[in-house]
Amino acid sequence: MEIRDGVEVIPDVEDFFVGWTKRPTQEVFKNILKNSDVVVAAVDETGTVVGFATALTDHALAAYISLIEVLPEHQGKGIGKAMTDRIIERLGNIYMIDTVCDENLVGFYEKFGMKRGIAMMKRNY
Repeated sequence: MEIRDGVEVIPDVEDFFVGWTKRPTQEVFKNILKNSDVVVAAVDETGTVVGFATALTDHALAAYISLIEVLPEHQGKGIGKAMTDRIIERLGNIYMIDTVCDENLVGFYEKFGMKRGIAMMKRNY
C-alpha cells in the first residue's frame, strides 16, 4: 500500500461513502478532490485507489480535515491512520487542525492528539 499526494484517477464514487445518508454524485466527488487544498490517496499494488483523505486550509492559521474514506474491505489495516498522518504532515505547523466526526470515530482521532470539542454543523440531507 502506498500513500500518495493527490489522486491521479478519480475513483468510482459508488465504492466510497458507504452508509452515508446522501452519497455525492460522481461529479460532486470529482469536484471534492479537485477543489480540496490537500488530498492524499491510498493506492494498492494494482494502482487502485482504496482510500482518500481531504483537507481545507487557509495555509496560515486554520485547517479542517473534511474527509477520510477507506473502502470497507480495506478498513482495519492502518490505511486511515497512514492517510491522516500524511494529511497532518502536509498541513505542517498550522495552529488549529479541526474535524467533525461521529461518536464512534472519536477514539481514532484522539490517537493523533486531537481533543473533543464543541462543533456546530448543518446538514442538507
